[in-house]
Amino acid sequence: MDSLAVHDLGLVHPKKVFNFYNKLHAYLASCGVDGVKVDMQNIIETLGTGHSGKVSLTRAYHQALKAFITQNFQDNGCIAWMCHNTDGIYSAKQTTVVRASDDFYHHDPASHTIHISSVAYNSVFLVEFMQPDWDMYHSFHPAADYHAAARAVGGCLIYASLLKIWNVNKYTGVVGVFNCQGASWCKVTKKTRIHDESPDTLTGSVQATDVDSLSQVTKPDWNGETVVYAYRSGNFAL
Repeated sequence: MDSLAVHDLGLVHPKKVFNFYNKLHAYLASCGVDGVKVDMQNIIETLGTGHSGKVSLTRAYHQALKAFITQNFQDNGCIAWMCHNTDGIYSAKQTTVVRASDDFYHHDPASHTIHISSVAYNSVFLVEFMQPDWDMYHSFHPAADYHAAARAVGGCLIYASLLKIWNVNKYTGVVGVFNCQGASWCKVTKKTRIHDESPDTLTGSVQATDVDSLSQVTKPDWNGETVVYAYRSGNFAL
């Protein structure tokens, strides 16, 4: 399949892909991002013509990805998605978390049993060298308990929507922490909908270093000491 023609896909030249990942990941890390999800990796299989074939192309991309994941994200923060092609698995020597399944098709009742069985079988193989990710699912869904039970024994990661936003003013820094659960985009009605009026409480941590540019509003002799004030509770902490 000529994906460049059919899907109008572009390709960073393999000789420039190291520079591409270097600039992309360095920028993201400077913004406070601590990891990336690299989706649609298996599309590389169809783009090797004129670049020494899919094996060489996949190897070049993964070597570049590995180099700058290691350099910019200290906890090896990379989730591999749609990457079950053989060349991709053999080349992924740095990625620790890998999608173990096809998509979670919430609107297709026939897909749920297949989803559970496929991720279970794939995990038997993938767990030897990666942490399998069983994909997301909807908390409020007819098959929610079914999927939750599978993930409880699957050893897979569970993600939660706790959002932190920071900014600075003339004298100090501000961090906002938001529980962003409870609403999502509905593909059927083509609008956002509330699916949980009272989402569960999430816990997390807030610290002065969450404000990346805090040093820009301090005095030159600042030694790093801070006072944190919690607006809702009125509490102070050193």
